[in-house]
Parts: sequence; structure tokens; C-alpha cells
Amino acid sequence: MAGLLDNKSRLIDAAFTLSGKSQAFAGGLRVKYVTFSDIGAKYEGDENEIAIYSSASLGFECYSTPWDTITVETDESGMMLSFAGDNFSLTPDGKVISSGSIGIEKNTIINGITAASLESFDNLQILSTKDLFLNDEGLSVQPKSYAFSITSNFPFSGEPPKSNIDDVDSFFSDKRLSTVPNFKYLPPLQKSASAAQIGVPLGNYANLSEENNFANKDPMSNLANLEGVALQFSKRTEENTLAIQIFEELSGSAQKLDVIRYGPVGISPEGGQSSLYFVGKVYDDGFDVPTFVNIFTMVIE
Repeated sequence: MAGLLDNKSRLIDAAFTLSGKSQAFAGGLRVKYVTFSDIGAKYEGDENEIAIYSSASLGFECYSTPWDTITVETDESGMMLSFAGDNFSLTPDGKVISSGSIGIEKNTIINGITAASLESFDNLQILSTKDLFLNDEGLSVQPKSYAFSITSNFPFSGEPPKSNIDDVDSFFSDKRLSTVPNFKYLPPLQKSASAAQIGVPLGNYANLSEENNFANKDPMSNLANLEGVALQFSKRTEENTLAIQIFEELSGSAQKLDVIRYGPVGISPEGGQSSLYFVGKVYDDGFDVPTFVNIFTMVIE
């Protein structure tokens, strides 16, 4: 329960949200963005129609609301956290609790997640500066949807091959994670007396990682024989900030897919550098080691 705000001693009132407290408890709190809101402020207009803050009114200290979570989040193990909108709730196991006009039909879950995210963003009443001279048309993407072709001969020739999860490279040897410092091949070295010299290896340790054929190559060359779709942004905003989440919708439930950012790779036809991302699922193999199974490959230019 929020207490009364002492407006004589506080210029800005701040508090961790429930999601922030949960992340701090798990040791995963990373503050990257800060927003300001006047959701609890009251204004009075003067003769010039300029809003003046009324300091005589009582205000409450800031408190956490369901709108603090704008997008679906996961914990360190990949389990989704509860997510709710005005008429839509998503449980950690991907089940939907809806009310009003929202029903569980085709594409409704994804549409419900999108609508709930926009509702949360609007309800936060975040302060911003509006440039009156900027023609902000909003982001527009084409095509709106795409259906991949799955036949008896494509993308596999005949029956798709079956693989045991124990035969798939784990996090520690997967080439898709070769740019992440935690999973790089880093044999132990004896520290050198000079900072300019490389340390002496303590032993001969074999590199068991997959051969990395992504480095210094055009990412599209690895995808040449696979079906793909190019999304074109015809309208842009001032900053072109994107928040991309990918879900699997199956049997009335939705699961958030995991995304691995490989990093910059290759040069796009327009001369810019492309960024490579892998979309898929994480499973534990027979040795309880996390293993990533790739489903989609995404290139952002």
C-alpha cells in the first residue's frame, strides 16, 4: 500500500516494480532504460492554457501496477512470467485467461499479447517530448503475414530426419553461441608478466566447438537453399526502435521462443552491416546440459 507523498522533500519518487524486485532477488537486475511518468499528478490550466502542477493536492507514493510489465518476460530458466492486460492474462504455462470480447481462436492469443502490451504502454502515461516539426508516420511493415511451405519434399526430402537431443551440440560447443563470452573457447593461460604478451597455455586443450561458418561471411549464403521472407519497413519513426518477440501458438496456448543474438556479420546490399539472430527452443540433454534447437534464422539489415 502506497503512503502519502511528501511533496516538500521529494522532487522525484521512485521504487522498484514487482518484476524488478524479482530480478534483483535472482541476481539478474539490469537497468537499461528509465522512463518518467506523471500518472499521479494533477494540473490546473491558467489563462494562457499552460498546465500548472497543483502542489496543494495530496498525492500517493509510487506503487507497482500490472502495467509495469509491458512485454512478456521470462525468468533465468526460460519459464514465462505471468502477463496481464485489461481483458487478457497469460499464465506461465502459456494458457490464456480472457474476458470481454477476446476469445481463444486462431491468432487470438498473439493478438491478445500485442493488445495487452499496447494497453500497458499507454496506461503507464510515460512523459515524452513531441517534435512538432517531425512527420512521425509510425512503423509499417509488409507483408503482415506469411505461411511457410511444408511438403513431403521441402524443406526435407521425404520424411524429416529424427535426432536425439544428446546428439545436438550443447551451449558450450554450439557455433551459434560462439560470440557469447560465457561460451567461447577459452583455454586457461598462465598470466604473462607483460600486459602486451599473451599468457602461456597451461595445457593442450582440444576445441570441441562446432566449426563456425558464420564468421566473416554473408549470412544469406548459409540460407540460400532455405525458404525465407523479407519484411520491408515502408514507414519509419525518428529512432526506429523495434521490440521483437516470437511465440509458438499451439493447442490454445502460447510459448515464447528463445532468441540468440550472434552479432554483426557480413555486409548488406545497401552497404550497412547485418545482424544475425537465431530463434528456437532450449532443451536439457541427457546430462542436464542446456541445448539450443534452431527453428528460424533472422537477419536484420
